[in-house]
Amino acid sequence: MREDEEMRDLENKQSQGSGSNQLGVTFRIRFAKATKEHELSKAYLSQAYMHLTRENMDLERIMSLLDKAILHERESREIFEELMKLHPNSTTLLRGFGALLRDIYRDDETALLMFNQATSIEEDNANISNDSGKDDQSQQKKSIQSSNHPGSNASKREDGKSFATSKKKKKKHSNKSTLTIDLSENKSNLIPGFLQLILLCMTIISICLLISFIFVITSFTSCKKTVISVNDCTQLIVQNYDVFLFSKYFQLRENELDGKIDLSETLANYIFNEQGASQNSYMWQVQGNIV
Repeated sequence: MREDEEMRDLENKQSQGSGSNQLGVTFRIRFAKATKEHELSKAYLSQAYMHLTRENMDLERIMSLLDKAILHERESREIFEELMKLHPNSTTLLRGFGALLRDIYRDDETALLMFNQATSIEEDNANISNDSGKDDQSQQKKSIQSSNHPGSNASKREDGKSFATSKKKKKKHSNKSTLTIDLSENKSNLIPGFLQLILLCMTIISICLLISFIFVITSFTSCKKTVISVNDCTQLIVQNYDVFLFSKYFQLRENELDGKIDLSETLANYIFNEQGASQNSYMWQVQGNIV
């Protein structure tokens, strides 16, 4: 029976160890993903600011860079928040999340609080390790003394252990509470730099669209006026030509009535000349084809 119980204890310890190792690998993969997304967002944001400082701003390029920066920043922030729920006292995670707040959100105060929180956790862990070392030494001394007086120090040992465990629990609880308070206070002021930059780009685009619309309206109005003027001039020319033809016909009619010209003979000569001209042109065309 004792051998079976010992085997079960060994199997449970091995399963717990493998689970913790798997959890550590998952944490490292997720943390590396969040850090990579943070670096990509920082790079795209710096490129967007660089394009804004140029004389000829490419608004489409700037908006594309900002969209990519926002997408990578959102992915990084979601991973960090997910890991913070699982590992609130991880100093590496606190420093990574603080770097994201500092570089992307420009929230230096919250980033500094998270850096200080990580430092305080490291100091507390160092103090706890020192206290545990001192406790081990004192327990060794007490064990030596208890070997001489076995019944006197049992209650004191139990009191020391309970005090140490309660002290550790209080420190962990205080670290979790301060971290959650800091994050909840600063969730209301996310992406101040992004918001101002996007509003500036939207204002510039709106002004450009308004100017383009006004230019198109004025150009269309001027083109419409030009077309109307051309049509009026064409109609006026046609009317003048009609008046000219009528006056010419009236002049020829008056000359015929006065006996100055014979209108029928004039028309016959005109027709004969037209036919001769057409025949000459036809002959020249035939001659050219033969050649």
